[in-house]
Amino acid sequence: MSAPSEAASAPEQSRDEDDKATTGGLATTALAAMGGHISVGALLGYSAGYAVKQTLNVVAYLVGVTFVAIQYLSFKGYLTVNWNKGLSEVERALDRDGDGKFGMSDLKIWWQDFVRILTWNMPGGTGFMAGVYYALK
Repeated sequence: MSAPSEAASAPEQSRDEDDKATTGGLATTALAAMGGHISVGALLGYSAGYAVKQTLNVVAYLVGVTFVAIQYLSFKGYLTVNWNKGLSEVERALDRDGDGKFGMSDLKIWWQDFVRILTWNMPGGTGFMAGVYYALK
């Protein structure tokens, strides 16, 4: 009777060895858990990125419509717009590094804050950011 139990354990042993060989020595259950975090993170990241992209599209549309309306009213003589003052106020509000100008270093700070907020306390941050990048492209 010992022969069948040895025969049954031999395939299990070889399967475990095959799993370790194909996974670089990591246990299959550990990879499955990592895959779950990456998959959930990627799904949430894609969803967040898609929502941000759609929101930015709506904001861009509203800014464009507002600009066209202001320009039209200005052209017809109903408004006088001091664009330099308005642009300097917006630039000052968006300036994050304190140099008085809005530039790439400010965008980098805004992006880092955005990523820090979205990945706060998230498992699977790598999958999450991959999902965000995929949605935003």
